[in-house]
Amino acid sequence: MGRVHFSPKAFAGFVVFLVAFGLLVSMDQGPGPISLASPILMSVFLLGGTFAIYRRMWGARNSPDDIRRAEAQGLYGVLPKKLRIWLFP
Repeated sequence: MGRVHFSPKAFAGFVVFLVAFGLLVSMDQGPGPISLASPILMSVFLLGGTFAIYRRMWGARNSPDDIRRAEAQGLYGVLPKKLRIWLFP
């Protein structure tokens, strides 16, 4: 438990996300554009993350150590350094 760090910046980002998500849910009135776009956006994010991980693994295909590192780190190792620091302080 001593390795857990609290980041006010990450907490503020989380609160902004929750508020924006709550507003979208409250604006959704049945089968509108928000309801139609949400599964598409989720699929795009899922496929984008999968593509990013496998692209890195494909680039490291001749080195078993790099492949294991990419598998172990997952999306964390694929994200740009500044975004990693912001998301995982």
